Amino acid sequence: MDNDVSTDSTKPTRQGRQRRRLIGGAGAVLLVLVGVVVGGTLQHSKSGTSGALGAYACPTINSTSHRPSITPAPEADWHACFNLVAGADLAGANLAMANLNSTYLGGATLSGANLVEALMNKTYLSGAILDGADLSGATLEGADLTGAYLIGSDLTDADLIGTNLKGATLRDTTMTGVGYGNTTCPNGTNSDKVGGTCSGQGGGL
Repeated sequence: MDNDVSTDSTKPTRQGRQRRRLIGGAGAVLLVLVGVVVGGTLQHSKSGTSGALGAYACPTINSTSHRPSITPAPEADWHACFNLVAGADLAGANLAMANLNSTYLGGATLSGANLVEALMNKTYLSGAILDGADLSGATLEGADLTGAYLIGSDLTDADLIGTNLKGATLRDTTMTGVGYGNTTCPNGTNSDKVGGTCSGQGGGL
């Protein structure tokens, strides 16, 4: 009798273990399925945007309209893009926090563009038109802005260390909190040798 009681009492325990295994297995399968769906959604998002989640891609410039083949977007990654031909039309573009490091933008029109906190280290902007552009907080270390037009633009807290501003027009430009260091001023002098800034140059800087 004792043996019968002992055998019967173990049945619920075994059944419970089996149920737990089944539930645990189903949960693991569910987690895998959720991961696949989420991963697929993120991958789709990455392939469908040129912004923060977008894959690195360089736009081409239409030879007639001079507009880029990829619509400018905040946090776009256009670093080291050399096929943006001279005269590209990016007027009013929203490229806030975009990665434009080492990008070729010579002679480009960026009037009224939003370039807040954009990364523009070693970017070629010679002869570019940036009138009324917002470059506040932008990083322009080593950028070439020779002969560029920044009339009425905002460079508040921008980083101009090693930037070449020779011949640039900076009339009515806001320069509060700008970071200088080995900067070539509009008149060709080095900021380190004229008091650490380019104050009073460039037509009202």
